[in-house]
Amino acid sequence: MAAEILFQMGKTVATHGAAEDMRAANVEPATLLNRHMMGDWGNACEAGLTTNAESVLNGGTIIGQYDVGEEEIWVITNADRQLTVMLRPEERKQAEAHAVAESLAEGTGHAE
Repeated sequence: MAAEILFQMGKTVATHGAAEDMRAANVEPATLLNRHMMGDWGNACEAGLTTNAESVLNGGTIIGQYDVGEEEIWVITNADRQLTVMLRPEERKQAEAHAVAESLAEGTGHAE
């Protein structure tokens, strides 16, 4: 049975930290992105798996957590499916602030 793409990811970007970790572990970003959009959310806990499954159906944020060498990379697709970010867990707040600032500068987003 072929795997099915569950949702669109929009623009995909990786932070410098995530890109460095993937390069050091010889992991292609496409490998994690494919797993993510096909419903393999890696190390996500049971509650996270449930939330992701609901988010696929209802348009919420989807978060995958993957081992990359000795590090962990998160893959986060925004609820509006316009952007997917690959980042280290500790980079999340910084990435969210940057995304809000960028969307406000483009006139396409809003702060909540």
